[in-house]
Amino acid sequence: MCLHHFLTVSLLCGMIMQNFLRIGIVVAWVHSCSDCWTSISRVFSNIKYKGLTEVTFILCTAVWMYFRNYCMPLITYLCWTRAIYPPELEAYQAAPTILSGMLIALCVMHVYWLFLFFKIIYQGIVTG
Repeated sequence: MCLHHFLTVSLLCGMIMQNFLRIGIVVAWVHSCSDCWTSISRVFSNIKYKGLTEVTFILCTAVWMYFRNYCMPLITYLCWTRAIYPPELEAYQAAPTILSGMLIALCVMHVYWLFLFFKIIYQGIVTG
């Protein structure tokens, strides 16, 4: 989780410094959309209605999967192919490439966490 937060903060700072604000805003928005549902699921885990907790966790996983495992790779691909400086600033092209590499690392972590979510759901179904 520490690596995830380090990459996210580095990405946002790097995108601000390289003037890729639109990309940074979209990345932050995608993360925020799925984080809201994760927080709702955590709130419901502290109440006595466990059925509601299960439903919100499954809903959270679906929303999380869409935003972080569909939207983020799509954004990453578009950044990799379209975040290119004009020819007069070609010497600085390493920066968007590094930022795109950080986005790829985030996408890999999101896939790993999705499998952990599925494992939690499976354990919940098997053990009750």
